[in-house]
Amino acid sequence: MTSSDNGVKRLFDAIRRIKGNALSDTDVHSVNAVLADIVPSVPAPSTLAPSLRCANFIKGFEQCRLSAYLPTPDDVPTIGWGTTGPGIRLGLVWTQAQADTAFAADLDQFGGRVAALLGATPTTQSQYDAMVSLAYNIGTTAFANSTLLRLHRAGDPAGAAEQFARWNRQAGTVLNGLTRRRAAERALYLTAHREEERPA
Repeated sequence: MTSSDNGVKRLFDAIRRIKGNALSDTDVHSVNAVLADIVPSVPAPSTLAPSLRCANFIKGFEQCRLSAYLPTPDDVPTIGWGTTGPGIRLGLVWTQAQADTAFAADLDQFGGRVAALLGATPTTQSQYDAMVSLAYNIGTTAFANSTLLRLHRAGDPAGAAEQFARWNRQAGTVLNGLTRRRAAERALYLTAHREEERPA
């Protein structure tokens, strides 16, 4: 039993004690109707997953390098299709298979985190794919705290779309590569959803 279920049971028990006898079906329906109005429903989890287009879109900007490198002087060691994190250090060399396996795992992780942040917010596959690409590039913490996510969740896709362009700086410096990527992500976000798209 969840804490919510337990709370509802306690409420009905309290009403029975106050009334002094069992509740009729009419009583139960009346209480349930009131609860439906005042107790917020729990959002259903998102069922979105990165599409094949999303994977190819990210690969088009990340490119694959099998030796660890610094994308910019202020960046962190990166390898494969943009993989970073513990264990990734300059001098590390991967095979293509290692790079592809790591990318699949990274995409699944970022996709899941973005889906969790979206919850039940109405989101097209194109919007989701664009936000996964952004999160893959700037990190899920930055994405979670972004105005873009807040506007999207508030039902303002037009406002959210204009936020992509703000994420084109590295250490305060505007980078042409990031400017191009943000413009492409914005265009993808605004693309009409196509039902034939499938997860990667």
